[in-house]
Amino acid sequence: EHGEVFFYQCELPYDVTESYGEDGYVAYRVAENVKHHSAYGVGAYAYFRDYKVVAPTAFRTPSSLQDSIYQPFITYLSGTNGSGIASIINGNGTGVIGPGFQLSFLNNACTSEGIGGSRGSRGI
Repeated sequence: EHGEVFFYQCELPYDVTESYGEDGYVAYRVAENVKHHSAYGVGAYAYFRDYKVVAPTAFRTPSSLQDSIYQPFITYLSGTNGSGIASIINGNGTGVIGPGFQLSFLNNACTSEGIGGSRGSRGI
């Protein structure tokens, strides 16, 4: 309760099987009973090298706290085609599914200008 995180980065495991996405693992989770929490500049990276893995979302929070997660982003680095992260937070925000480097933002003014092969999204 009343936690704050500044600049968090997470590379999801490289060597997991398809069940990793199906089992609901995420890069960052806030427990459902938490009422106050903030995070700033949080990012998750996908490089599922061995199997086609799709994580449904990178960040999971109670819906009431979603707007207190500032500048979340996800990146598809490389890996098995068709793998990646389907959404940024709680099923919202443009996902990143390979092939090719991709980057997606949420809740901020970031854009994809100047980042080859990427895309940006703003707002929920």
